[in-house]
Amino acid sequence: MSGGRLKLGMGAGWKDDEAVAYGYEWPDAPARLREMEEAIEVMKRLWSETPVSFDGQYYQLKDADCRPHPIQDPHPPVMIGGGGEQFTLRIAAKHADVWNYWGSLELMEQKLDVLADHCDTYNRNYDDIEKSWFARCIVRESDEEVEELLETAPRFKQEHLDDNENHLIGTPNKIVSELKQYATIGIDEVVVEFVDFPKTEGAQLFAEHVAPVFH
Repeated sequence: MSGGRLKLGMGAGWKDDEAVAYGYEWPDAPARLREMEEAIEVMKRLWSETPVSFDGQYYQLKDADCRPHPIQDPHPPVMIGGGGEQFTLRIAAKHADVWNYWGSLELMEQKLDVLADHCDTYNRNYDDIEKSWFARCIVRESDEEVEELLETAPRFKQEHLDDNENHLIGTPNKIVSELKQYATIGIDEVVVEFVDFPKTEGAQLFAEHVAPVFH
């Protein structure tokens, strides 16, 4: 349906109150991560092989057929989100086509170093993994307009941010400068959430004055 534009985002979950509210099982984080890793292994095989038999800790398949296969060869890119250095980044080094996380420039540099170390462990080419950064965005043409919008979303004011937290807040020129710093450390992609949604002014400014700089 997407003409080959599908990307699968995978994470082990973090919002336990939602799972509890719906009565889902909610094991500890290491167990959820092991299940996620096994799920990725199963999906990659289902997308690229026929038939598929699999005898894992969490999933069991016998001669499973998942045709038609996706357009992407060998399968849609798998994005793994999360910054856990012992489990999540290890799984990303082994299985991810794209790794995504959020945070300050310093934090992202630290996580990238850990990812690179895990890649060495698995003899995986670090450059084969696309590095993706998530940020919320408040963008307006002037500083005054930015401050006005921040009054309606005060949690994004600098004084309310944690040391490891960072978002794209400011005029298009300021945001371009910020993104160039992330590009310098090896970030290939930015996933942006516009704080002023469902208004479209932020997205339009970004599309017209920020994105073209990086094409």
